[in-house]
Amino acid sequence: MPVTRGVPQGAIQSPLLFCIYLNDLPLAPSSCKLESYVDDSKLFSSSPLIELDAAIKKLEQDLLGIAQWCCENHILINPDKTKFLFLGTRHMLNRLPQNPSMSFLGTTLNPVALAKDLKVILDPHLT
Repeated sequence: MPVTRGVPQGAIQSPLLFCIYLNDLPLAPSSCKLESYVDDSKLFSSSPLIELDAAIKKLEQDLLGIAQWCCENHILINPDKTKFLFLGTRHMLNRLPQNPSMSFLGTTLNPVALAKDLKVILDPHLT
């Protein structure tokens, strides 16, 4: 059967073709840095605590840019699997406002207490 998008699963050339297919994804965000490993991508942003609201707005805009890129390239994105995590010193994390959140494709994202990245657990409370 002809493949109209994506790459055939299990073929030897599939990892290379998938990388080529996703090659311009890092250009989608305008303010944040995007890192990907296979089909798992992370968006990074750094800002002073007093600029938290502006940083969250930039993250939301970049998430929308990524969602638009995914839509144009026929890739599904699941907002329910999208997480965000604050990292910083214990002192800085204690100064975060109560219940900061962001919106993504009609879903409200609240910060998680910890996250896994390639089986490594990121726990900001251990810093």
